[in-house]
Amino acid sequence: MPNVSDELEELRRENARLRRLLKLTAQEASPARGTQTTWFDRAPGPVDGTSSSRTKVAFNAAMFGARRDAYAVRWSNALSGAAGWLPAVEGGWRKRTKAADQQHPH
Repeated sequence: MPNVSDELEELRRENARLRRLLKLTAQEASPARGTQTTWFDRAPGPVDGTSSSRTKVAFNAAMFGARRDAYAVRWSNALSGAAGWLPAVEGGWRKRTKAADQQHPH
Protein backbone atom coordinates (compact mmCIF):
# COMPACT_ATOMS: atom_id res chain seq x y z
CA MET A 1 0.00 0.00 0.00
CA PRO A 2 1.48 3.38 -0.99
CA ASN A 3 2.47 5.91 1.63
CA VAL A 4 -0.13 8.71 1.77
CA SER A 5 2.55 11.41 1.58
CA ASP A 6 4.12 9.78 -1.49
CA GLU A 7 0.73 9.41 -3.17
CA LEU A 8 -0.11 13.05 -2.43
CA GLU A 9 3.18 14.21 -3.93
CA GLU A 10 2.59 12.06 -7.03
CA LEU A 11 -0.88 13.61 -7.46
CA ARG A 12 0.58 17.12 -7.12
CA ARG A 13 3.16 16.35 -9.83
CA GLU A 14 0.43 14.95 -12.09
CA ASN A 15 -1.74 18.05 -11.55
CA ALA A 16 1.20 20.32 -12.40
CA ARG A 17 1.89 18.28 -15.56
CA LEU A 18 -1.76 18.51 -16.65
CA ARG A 19 -1.86 22.28 -15.98
CA ARG A 20 1.22 22.69 -18.19
CA LEU A 21 -0.32 20.56 -20.97
CA LEU A 22 -3.54 22.59 -20.82
CA LYS A 23 -1.55 25.85 -20.54
CA LEU A 24 -3.60 26.95 -17.54
CA THR A 25 -2.59 29.89 -15.42
CA ALA A 26 -2.60 29.47 -11.65
CA GLN A 27 -5.86 31.45 -11.50
CA GLU A 28 -7.53 29.29 -14.19
CA ALA A 29 -6.46 26.12 -12.36
CA SER A 30 -7.70 27.29 -8.95
CA PRO A 31 -11.19 26.33 -7.69
CA ALA A 32 -13.99 28.72 -8.66
CA ARG A 33 -14.88 31.26 -6.00
CA GLY A 34 -18.08 30.31 -4.20
CA THR A 35 -17.86 26.66 -5.16
CA GLN A 36 -19.10 24.40 -2.40
CA THR A 37 -18.28 20.77 -1.89
CA THR A 38 -21.33 18.56 -1.92
CA TRP A 39 -21.78 15.80 0.62
CA PHE A 40 -24.45 13.21 -0.03
CA ASP A 41 -26.22 11.08 2.56
CA ARG A 42 -26.47 8.66 -0.36
CA ALA A 43 -25.50 9.00 -4.02
CA PRO A 44 -28.24 10.64 -6.14
CA GLY A 45 -28.17 7.74 -8.63
CA PRO A 46 -28.15 7.71 -12.41
CA VAL A 47 -30.54 9.90 -14.38
CA ASP A 48 -31.29 9.90 -18.11
CA GLY A 49 -33.99 11.04 -20.51
CA THR A 50 -36.31 8.22 -19.48
CA SER A 51 -36.09 8.98 -15.75
CA SER A 52 -39.20 10.29 -14.03
CA SER A 53 -39.57 14.01 -13.34
CA ARG A 54 -39.39 13.28 -9.61
CA THR A 55 -36.06 11.44 -10.06
CA LYS A 56 -34.64 14.30 -12.16
CA VAL A 57 -35.71 16.94 -9.64
CA ALA A 58 -34.21 14.92 -6.77
CA PHE A 59 -30.95 14.52 -8.72
CA ASN A 60 -30.68 18.26 -9.43
CA ALA A 61 -31.59 19.15 -5.86
CA ALA A 62 -28.80 16.87 -4.63
CA MET A 63 -26.30 18.34 -7.09
CA PHE A 64 -27.17 22.04 -6.80
CA GLY A 65 -29.19 22.40 -3.59
CA ALA A 66 -26.36 23.96 -1.58
CA ARG A 67 -25.08 26.16 -4.42
CA ARG A 68 -25.78 29.86 -4.19
CA ASP A 69 -23.84 30.63 -7.37
CA ALA A 70 -25.88 28.42 -9.74
CA TYR A 71 -29.54 28.13 -10.66
CA ALA A 72 -31.71 26.42 -13.29
CA VAL A 73 -32.77 27.88 -16.64
CA ARG A 74 -35.64 26.40 -18.65
CA TRP A 75 -35.04 25.84 -22.38
CA SER A 76 -37.37 24.66 -25.14
CA ASN A 77 -37.15 24.00 -28.86
CA ALA A 78 -40.32 25.04 -30.68
CA LEU A 79 -39.44 22.93 -33.73
CA SER A 80 -38.87 19.62 -31.96
CA GLY A 81 -40.99 20.23 -28.87
CA ALA A 82 -38.05 19.19 -26.68
CA ALA A 83 -37.59 21.03 -23.39
CA GLY A 84 -35.52 20.80 -20.24
CA TRP A 85 -33.47 22.60 -17.63
CA LEU A 86 -29.80 23.62 -17.60
CA PRO A 87 -27.60 24.88 -14.77
CA ALA A 88 -26.50 28.51 -15.16
CA VAL A 89 -24.88 31.45 -13.39
CA GLU A 90 -25.98 35.05 -13.67
CA GLY A 91 -24.18 36.62 -16.62
CA GLY A 92 -23.60 33.21 -18.24
CA TRP A 93 -20.60 30.89 -18.44
CA ARG A 94 -17.70 32.54 -20.23
CA LYS A 95 -14.23 31.19 -20.94
CA ARG A 96 -11.31 33.21 -19.65
CA THR A 97 -13.54 35.27 -17.33
CA LYS A 98 -12.47 35.63 -13.73
CA ALA A 99 -15.03 34.30 -11.28
CA ALA A 100 -14.88 37.62 -9.42
CA ASP A 101 -15.89 39.48 -12.61
CA GLN A 102 -19.00 37.36 -13.20
CA GLN A 103 -22.30 38.45 -11.72
CA HIS A 104 -23.72 36.06 -9.15
CA PRO A 105 -27.28 35.98 -7.77
CA HIS A 106 -27.64 37.36 -4.27
